[in-house]
Amino acid sequence: MSLNPTGIEWTHVFGEGTGYTWNPITGCTRGCDYCYARALVETRLKDVYPQGFAPTFWPDRLRDVTPKQKPRGIFVGSMGDMWDLAVPQEWRDQVWARVSDCRQHVFFSLTKQPMVSTRHDNLWHTALRNIWRGVTVTRREELRPWEWPWCPAFVSFEPLLGPVCLDAEGWCPDWAIIGADSRRAGVAHNTARELGLAFIQGWIPGSEKELRADTPAVIGWGAHCEVHELFEPEHVDAVKQQFPEAVTIAHPECKPEVIAKVDISGSTKKMVDVVKASDAKQFMLFTECSMGDNLAAENPDKEMIRMCSHQCPHMALITLEDTLEALQKLQYQIELPEAILRDARVPIDNMLAIS
Repeated sequence: MSLNPTGIEWTHVFGEGTGYTWNPITGCTRGCDYCYARALVETRLKDVYPQGFAPTFWPDRLRDVTPKQKPRGIFVGSMGDMWDLAVPQEWRDQVWARVSDCRQHVFFSLTKQPMVSTRHDNLWHTALRNIWRGVTVTRREELRPWEWPWCPAFVSFEPLLGPVCLDAEGWCPDWAIIGADSRRAGVAHNTARELGLAFIQGWIPGSEKELRADTPAVIGWGAHCEVHELFEPEHVDAVKQQFPEAVTIAHPECKPEVIAKVDISGSTKKMVDVVKASDAKQFMLFTECSMGDNLAAENPDKEMIRMCSHQCPHMALITLEDTLEALQKLQYQIELPEAILRDARVPIDNMLAIS
C-alpha cells in the first residue's frame, strides 16, 4: 500500500487533520544535498527501495487510489521528482489517467524541473481540475514566471535558503509554502503551538514576502540546537515503557514531535522548578545530560534516569577557571555593530515586558 497518511499540512484540504502521500513514481537524479527522500531511501527505507533513488515506476501502486475512496488531499510523488529527465512520459501518462479516474481527490505534484513539462502533461492537466502543480524553489534566482494556465500553481520554498520576491518577475503563484529543514526552529514551533498562534517557519531577514500585521504569529529563525535535535519521539516511548511512573520533561528546543509526547515542556528554569516541587520520584530530562547531573545533586531524594548521553561539546569547554580569568581580565569580549544591537534589543525588551 503506497497511499500513506502524512503530517504535511498543505495536504490537509478536507478538514480531517491529515493528508496522504502516493508514490507510483519514485527517485530522482539531481542529487540535492537537502533531499529528505533520498536520505530515507539510503537509510531506513533501504529494504523498501532496493534499487536506491534511481527513477522507478511502480504500476501496482496505481491501484492504491480508487474512485470509491472518500475525498482526500494527496501529494503524488513525494519520494522523488516525476519530471526528472530520466522519467519516461509513459509513466506520467499512466499516473494522470488514474488521477482522472479519481476526481473526488485533490492531488498535489511538486518538481524542481518545471521546464520538463511536455505537451502530453499539458493536455492532461487542461482536462483535470483536481490537481495542483508545484515547483520547489530554494532561492531567488530559481524563481521564474512558469505559466500553467491549465491548473493552479504553487511554489514550495523548502528549504528557503535566501530572500525571495514572489512578484519580482511580474508573476505570482496561487499559493506559496515557506519552510525550512524540519529540524530547524523547534523552539519557535513549540512556542507557537503552546500560545495558540500561527507558526511561520524558515523566514529569512531581507525577505520581501510580507506578513500581515494583523495576524499574530511566531516567526521561526532557521536554526537549531545540535544537542536537542538528537532526541526522537521513539526515545520518549522507550522511557515511558521502561519507567511508566517517571515524569518526562523536554526542552522546547527539541523537535515538535518529541514535545508532543512528553509530560512537560519547559526551559531550564522550569525543569528545576518542576523537579523540586513534584512529588514524583523519577524524572527523565530530554536535554543536555549535565542538567540531569546538576538536578540529581540538588535533589538527592529523586532519581534522574540516566538514559541520555547527549553532551553539548561547546558548553563542555567552559570551566570555572576560564570564567574567572575572563572576568578578571575582561577578555573575550564580543563586539557587534550598533545596528544589530539596536534591532536585537527590540524582541528582548518585548519578551521581558510580557514575562
